[in-house]
Amino acid sequence: MPLSDYWLACLEQAWIAYCHGSVPVGAVWVDSQGNVRWRGRNRIHEANADPPYLFGNRLAHAEMNVLVQVAPQEYSLMAPTHR
Repeated sequence: MPLSDYWLACLEQAWIAYCHGSVPVGAVWVDSQGNVRWRGRNRIHEANADPPYLFGNRLAHAEMNVLVQVAPQEYSLMAPTHR
């Protein structure tokens, strides 16, 4: 049974993590149209990375490195009140 493109993208990221000395885990974010929007890999044992990626600590999981690429957008009809 062939793997889907999503799983292949995860495996590709896992291989890159392994080649860089980190735990071989990859992750992707797929939008509602089925497009891979962001890719991430485990970087816990890496010494550096370009922003915005996490590296060199226990939080640098593949899933976290996908989430840090997602630009946060907040919309509200109410401004926070400070007392």
